Amino acid sequence: ELEQRKEANAQHLELWKKLLTEALPPHGIPFRLSARPKNLYGIYKKMKRQQKPFSEIQDIIGLRLITDTVANCYALIGFVHSHFKPVPGTFTDYINVPKMNMYQSLHSTILGPHDLMAELQVRTEEMHRRAEYGIAAHWRYKEKGGKNTGQGPSEDIEEKLDWLKQVLQWQQEMDDPRELLHSLKVECQFEQIFVFTPKGKVIKLPKDATPLDFAYAVHSEIGTHCYGAKIGNKLVPLNYKLQSGEICEILTRKSSVPNEDWLEIAVTARARAKIRKFLGIKKEG
Repeated sequence: ELEQRKEANAQHLELWKKLLTEALPPHGIPFRLSARPKNLYGIYKKMKRQQKPFSEIQDIIGLRLITDTVANCYALIGFVHSHFKPVPGTFTDYINVPKMNMYQSLHSTILGPHDLMAELQVRTEEMHRRAEYGIAAHWRYKEKGGKNTGQGPSEDIEEKLDWLKQVLQWQQEMDDPRELLHSLKVECQFEQIFVFTPKGKVIKLPKDATPLDFAYAVHSEIGTHCYGAKIGNKLVPLNYKLQSGEICEILTRKSSVPNEDWLEIAVTARARAKIRKFLGIKKEG
């Protein structure tokens, strides 16, 4: 049985490599792919953990996508999920919540043609070095000035400048300095979440963000006319706290417009500023 599975796995491995290398490049995100059958000890541990015989262990193909930034990790897994159905309950976000040894990666189990199953990991080059060689080796690499295909200094500076421009825009839109201070505190939160649109676009938000914040992050008109949201085809209220890895669909209608209760729901500076601006215009009218 082991030899038969080994031969079949080699064929499945090549098929998965072909499927991913055809599906992902059109999205324009840089990545490199590695694929391997899981080692016997790893399969044995899964058999013990799930209390299943070898014949019932399906996801013995391991796929790994390595990209350049954290945002692209979430974008890649979103695109993979749009092409290949994820197995419910298998998405694990070790980027937002690293393991005790500082291991970071996104994990998911996906289904290909004929329900062919594979376990997927998505991480940055920096995370990959840490996972393969340990945190000490990673620090040593950084101290030696090793090149990193992740966020280099120029990209880091660009992100900071974009953030500063955003702060200046908030300052112009907000009359109350206390509101600006509150917004800065929210935006400076260390913890962030990454939520997907139904088309796979990744939206970065602070922890505890709601569908209302998500809607305004996608587009101000979508935010203005939002009346509800769906997470995985399930209706959720506007004050629902979004989680990393979720796919959020915003429901809109022209008759839906902001009201003062929305200020109790929205947490991001952009959403609160747009709501306040609309309410101010409405009162003046």
